Amino acid sequence: MSIRSAAPFIRAGTSLTKLLDVDAAADEPTGARTTGRLAARDARTGMMKRIGIIVVALGLMACAAVQAQSERRQDPAQGQTWSVGTRPAMTLTEGEVERVDKEHSEVIIHHGDLPNLGMEAMTMGFAVAEKRMLDNLRPGDKVRFNAEIKNGEATVTYIESAR
Repeated sequence: MSIRSAAPFIRAGTSLTKLLDVDAAADEPTGARTTGRLAARDARTGMMKRIGIIVVALGLMACAAVQAQSERRQDPAQGQTWSVGTRPAMTLTEGEVERVDKEHSEVIIHHGDLPNLGMEAMTMGFAVAEKRMLDNLRPGDKVRFNAEIKNGEATVTYIESAR
């Protein structure tokens, strides 16, 4: 099975066991029975083919997942919604971005109550769990976010546009 013939199976959602179902006739040598040494070599060759198919299949699935993730993420400059981080189960806090400091990995947000931190509404600076959270933020943006105490400071762990 070639890489090209494996790709349609992956797109169609076929399991890896189906990809590994290599035609037995293709693994069998033509002619008389093989000796022990030839049989072992053929077995290793068949196993290497299967391993190669698994590696290619996993690579194609990873590429498809990255492509799907990038398609879901919209350009905030076009007024589309976006989010960064893992969304928590708790209710998000609404706020407005006052300033973004990429150099210090910090964002200043005028926000509502943060019950999980025991804070009332105010304007304050937050560290960010991932620097890429700052990429889409602009002063004046309306956001919903979650903050937790990490390493002794209030840190944004999830943020999304509130449009």
